[in-house]
Amino acid sequence: MDNPKQSRQILWWALFDFANSIVIINLGLYFSQWLVIEQGVSEFWFNFTDVAATVLLLLTLPALGVISDITNKRVLFMKLTAIPIFFFTFLIGFSGQVFTGISPIIIGILSFIFVIYFYQLSLIFYHSMLGNLAKREKYGTVSGIGLAAGWIGAIVGLLLILPFVSGQIPFFQPGGRLQAFIPSALIFAVLISIVFIFLKEPQTVIPKPKKISMKQAYSKVLKDFKGLRTRPEIFYFLIAYWLFIDAVLTIQDNFPLYLEIVLKIPDQEKVFLGALLLTMGAVGAIVIGKLGDKFGYAKLLNAVIIGWVMALMFFIQINSGGLSLIIAVALMGILFGGTWTITRALYTAIIPVTERGEYFGFYGCAERFAAILGPLVWSLFVVGLRQFGPLRYKVAVISMIFIIMASLIFLKKMQKHMAYSNN
Repeated sequence: MDNPKQSRQILWWALFDFANSIVIINLGLYFSQWLVIEQGVSEFWFNFTDVAATVLLLLTLPALGVISDITNKRVLFMKLTAIPIFFFTFLIGFSGQVFTGISPIIIGILSFIFVIYFYQLSLIFYHSMLGNLAKREKYGTVSGIGLAAGWIGAIVGLLLILPFVSGQIPFFQPGGRLQAFIPSALIFAVLISIVFIFLKEPQTVIPKPKKISMKQAYSKVLKDFKGLRTRPEIFYFLIAYWLFIDAVLTIQDNFPLYLEIVLKIPDQEKVFLGALLLTMGAVGAIVIGKLGDKFGYAKLLNAVIIGWVMALMFFIQINSGGLSLIIAVALMGILFGGTWTITRALYTAIIPVTERGEYFGFYGCAERFAAILGPLVWSLFVVGLRQFGPLRYKVAVISMIFIIMASLIFLKKMQKHMAYSNN
């Protein structure tokens, strides 16, 4: 943020997250409910979508990160991921409108898997640009700006799509959860087109070869993965990140179902709570990012993780809507925003400057491994304890609390090996 040109690039970079969030928030809110509640599909199959997307991501993330490092084409890869995000989001809504029976369910599940895959893939190129856009001492602030843009985009997305879902603006037929997907895709297409008109490839003073084969990329990934133990601050960070993001993402994905089944919250109130969560997420992203720049990213991350334990313990005591639920959602919103802001800033500070794409590929893999363990543990409780009714969801949240607490062990190990001064 040293000059107007750099500030504008940060703006277009942040708008990418803003546009993505419009799609992801509405998929997250409405797809699970459409699939599980309206179509009668088991929660297992909804959580399976994350597992399937994870398999695809683990096979490709770091290698494509290597290629983006070598070619220095972050924006190009972001463009290539945006196209299928639009197409498959549109397809979910289109197939549900046109087809009947099992076909829209199968197409919806497959399309959802691909949206999650390409969205997560886009993030490694998006994240790795942070180090090009900000100085070391401003990673937290700029990371917070990007996260805040994402949370604000999610708020805007919820408000724009609600009239379609409620039936005030029926797209093809009277309203419903299925109506969320086509307009989300079209709004995303307009915004992302603006991003790619103005966002430029990051500049580098380091000469690099312009070609690399997939075989060479996978060879480098395998070599660097084996060498992670020689970089203990990165190694322990990734384990800790895997654990606490495991729980956070699982709660995020199942939050609409929890509100519906445990607390009996209607859709309009869910949108209000979602907007509150996202608003506080934007606040948390900015505030915690700035605090991280001042006090150290590792210290702030520890505080955020402890905050999650306390907030979730409070959340499971709530049995209905009201002030307590509003307070809990606001607290979780701050923590949601702060979690990704501070982890991205910390990770950018400890990884090799010339290999950010590859190492953010490892970062993405850690997040996607979380999409295996967390959903499986959650499903174990909500499916295995079905006879206990809504109580099974509270037990599932408790299991996530224990996973979050386990991450603190590895964060402590990471801090012992931190080589930079802002710890």
